[in-house]
Amino acid sequence: MDKLEKVITELEKEISDASIPCKPKGYMFPFKLITDAFDLLKEHKPRVMTLEEITKTDVVWLECYGICSNLFKAALPGHPLNINDATWDFQTHPYTEVMFLVEYGKNWRCWTSKPTDEQRKATPWTS
Repeated sequence: MDKLEKVITELEKEISDASIPCKPKGYMFPFKLITDAFDLLKEHKPRVMTLEEITKTDVVWLECYGICSNLFKAALPGHPLNINDATWDFQTHPYTEVMFLVEYGKNWRCWTSKPTDEQRKATPWTS
């Protein structure tokens, strides 16, 4: 378990602990700070993106297997996704990877940030 996952897990335990009384809003009270920190950390946890999310970002972690020899690296999404396009280009160093949109989630996927090997293995591919 990496540090981010450990901190999220521990904060989640603290928040769900029934012995913590409800506190008014504002950072004078640690409970509000803890819940805000928990929400912020969860946003940065690596997760598989939707195609729509990929169109709104500059860098992704591209993962694919089989068709692209088990590729996993940072990539820059190419042209904006167009509903009529059949493929999407990703610039990786030193190549351009061309992905078929109909295979998203089956043979390739993009992550919000770099996941651990354990997270990649534990996250199912769609079929």
